[in-house]
Amino acid sequence: MSRREVRFFLRALISLLIAAIWLAAPAWGQEAEVAVVRASALARQGHCPEALQVLARVSRANGAVARLRGQCQLELRDYPAAAASLEEAKRLEPGLPDVDLLLAMARFHQGDLVGSEAALDAAAATSGKRSEYHLYRGLILLQEAQASAAASELQRAQETAPGPAEPTTSYYAGLAWAASDQRERAEQAFDRVIAAAPDSVWATEARKAKEKLAHASVASWWAWARGGIEYDNNVVLRGTGVTLPRDISGQGDWRGVWTLSGGYELLRTPKWSAGVTGTYYGAAQSDLSTFDQHNPVLGAWLDRRLGEATTLRLRVDAGYAWVDQSPFVASQTFGPELYYDWGEAGRSKLYVSAAHRDYFFSRGGDVPAGPGFAGGACVPPAAFCGPPGINERRELDRDGWGVTVGADHAYQLVPARTELSGGYRFHTYDSRGSEYQFDAHEVWLGTKTRLPWDLELRLYGSYAHSEYDNPSVFPSPRDVMAGVQYALQGVARRDNTWRFRVALEKFWVPRFSTSIAFSRLDNKSNVDVYDYDRNIVGAYVTYRFGR
Repeated sequence: MSRREVRFFLRALISLLIAAIWLAAPAWGQEAEVAVVRASALARQGHCPEALQVLARVSRANGAVARLRGQCQLELRDYPAAAASLEEAKRLEPGLPDVDLLLAMARFHQGDLVGSEAALDAAAATSGKRSEYHLYRGLILLQEAQASAAASELQRAQETAPGPAEPTTSYYAGLAWAASDQRERAEQAFDRVIAAAPDSVWATEARKAKEKLAHASVASWWAWARGGIEYDNNVVLRGTGVTLPRDISGQGDWRGVWTLSGGYELLRTPKWSAGVTGTYYGAAQSDLSTFDQHNPVLGAWLDRRLGEATTLRLRVDAGYAWVDQSPFVASQTFGPELYYDWGEAGRSKLYVSAAHRDYFFSRGGDVPAGPGFAGGACVPPAAFCGPPGINERRELDRDGWGVTVGADHAYQLVPARTELSGGYRFHTYDSRGSEYQFDAHEVWLGTKTRLPWDLELRLYGSYAHSEYDNPSVFPSPRDVMAGVQYALQGVARRDNTWRFRVALEKFWVPRFSTSIAFSRLDNKSNVDVYDYDRNIVGAYVTYRFGR
């Protein structure tokens, strides 16, 4: 064979090979497509083992094949294999629908709640309206003891696809409603389970749950105890330019703090419930022992269920505080609260609170009167003196009545693991003396976020603008000079109060946690005595009781 003929033969052979490769490529794709169609049909008929055998004969990696394989493995409860197949499908074809949702289901059944929730977050954009999405979101929240939020998610799952979702969704919704103290809703959910599958295991368990609700002990109780240590850089709330008394060594100090709080339910019917509560807060300063305090508060509540989502509450509290082992203040608070559950839109609270306060600490005596003009000489032996005609002891009487009207709302962000809450409050206080009569408007915002490793991050911030009815009887410290009459500002007091708090809590077991927190109070006032800021940093341990 000549050299020319050899070159011609090689060119022809290469062309044939290229043509064969070009013709074979669609065949490989068709092999996967045909396998997916056949396996899908078998899976729909409940023959997942046969479907997996068909998929095993596909020789080339394919995202759709991996997804269907994972779906069948999930159906057969081979959760580790299902998770591996679905992760492969996501790697091969990231845009495939429902892969993240199926992966969340597989991880949940493996006990990987964090991984399952991460997959649900990724699935929200494409599968957020499916009943399975809300079902597994609710199951995760139920596992994390977020009963109210879990119930809302499970309710959405039932409403999204009532037929296919039953009886599973209603059963777990019943558990969630029962855990969130919504007995009527819990019984309705269990009734749906019994109606949907009367002869099933689900119905048997639902009947047991209903019986448990009916025979539940009326006297349920809860309590928690917290202890910690704090550093406060302004224990005395020292204002701008104010000189500390000689018996106070400084304004910052360490202290031990403790809180005991609990409640006992005395009455529970489908429409009514009632009980009592108690809280005791104590603080012991390291150096500034004159600021040690004890503050017990006792209360009671009465609830009336007005509808499936509406509850009216009447509560009353009475407290008594001691500072440095001496009586400081007695208070009584009462008022109605209206709660409404909007479902997916969150939960609202409207309330009115009236409070009476009776202060026991000494307000000091009346300041000697001066000659009637600033800078005039005081009458001996007075070391300093103020404008005549003012009875400081009377004007500094803080006893009086206050009223607060507010509206709060809490909303569970989806897919984030965060509850966002906020509200508005109007405060008014009418004291016997002129110094503390004011109206105030306050807005606040808070978040509670569940983090990996059983951590919870809480943020809180508020702003209040307070307008006082009268000028303060306190002079500016820079205007007070020995032997001469000081001047008053003569303008009504105005305060702008900012509060911020951040806390990080670690749950070691469901009942025991440790936490660290930082809070700041910044009170900007046109009266120097009330112009101050305060920073507190602390570490705490908490233990929860109850049944």
